Amino acid sequence: TVGGAFLDYWQQHGGLAQQGFPISEEFAEKSGLDGRTYRVQYFERAVFELHPENQPPNNVLLSQLGTFRLRAKNGQGSSEQPGQSGQPGQATGSGRVEKIGTMSAARACHTQTVLPSGKALIAGGSARGGQNLRSAELYDPATRQFTRIADMNAERVCHEAVLLPNGKVLIIGGSGGDGGKSAEIFDPATNTFTRTGSMNDNRQEPFAAVLLNNGKVLVTGGYYGELVSSAELYDPATGQFTKIGDMTTGRGNHTMTVLPNGKVLIAGGGIAEPDWGPMLVLSSAEIFDPVTNTFTPTGSMAVKRYKHGAALLPDGKVLVVAGSDE
Repeated sequence: TVGGAFLDYWQQHGGLAQQGFPISEEFAEKSGLDGRTYRVQYFERAVFELHPENQPPNNVLLSQLGTFRLRAKNGQGSSEQPGQSGQPGQATGSGRVEKIGTMSAARACHTQTVLPSGKALIAGGSARGGQNLRSAELYDPATRQFTRIADMNAERVCHEAVLLPNGKVLIIGGSGGDGGKSAEIFDPATNTFTRTGSMNDNRQEPFAAVLLNNGKVLVTGGYYGELVSSAELYDPATGQFTKIGDMTTGRGNHTMTVLPNGKVLIAGGGIAEPDWGPMLVLSSAEIFDPVTNTFTPTGSMAVKRYKHGAALLPDGKVLVVAGSDE
């Protein structure tokens, strides 16, 4: 859970894209620099340290690489979080995978979004038998239980969900019902979904969406009769999508990674469904610049791939792994 001054700073300084998810609760920690004890919270890419004697935004100071500091504190590979152990600095996690409660419905190609509260929103997908779902539920890690909430406004399969800086969730596109262009907002304060502006283009299953450092959401590619090269931006302030320049090529099942400079690396992608046309798998990559809203080719990957993974590393490089070339 993120709250208070830490939540304000997280929302105003890049949120999920810049700081990453919270990986601990707020707790007291002795500084290795001045020996004083401060309230801190660990995030994937930073550690927030509270200094109430300073005026905002300087009341929150941060150091980088929260995940690595957390591992160093608890021991490599530990699942223990700071503030959970009676012996600070000692790892007591068992590393086990445990079965928990059951979802209200079997789902595939759904979305799962961690909220600032620490709960997870699970929405849509395809049920056994191929039924498209509009149902949604919340997982509470404190109780390890799933709770059914209000339905989405549209059935959605293989859609996208993006956590916004204000803690709400943008849910867009996908197959099923009127999901192709439509979008809606989940509000964790009411656990309800409200329609927002629609996208300019239909985007079904393999498109991508990512939160930019400026708080807008970049949406690219997908499939609608053919691989889509178009792109658009969603502005939470207006609730509208604005079409921007196309990518250098149509892409689906590709990755988008926000880089430390705020630009976005878009890599690979392709399609290999016989009913959707001839197989096409890409090794090419490009860079999106949010200042100019333009796409520029960059070096290609050594291997063509789609349905792969990409992760931003602490040194600013991007690790691209796995996927398929057939």
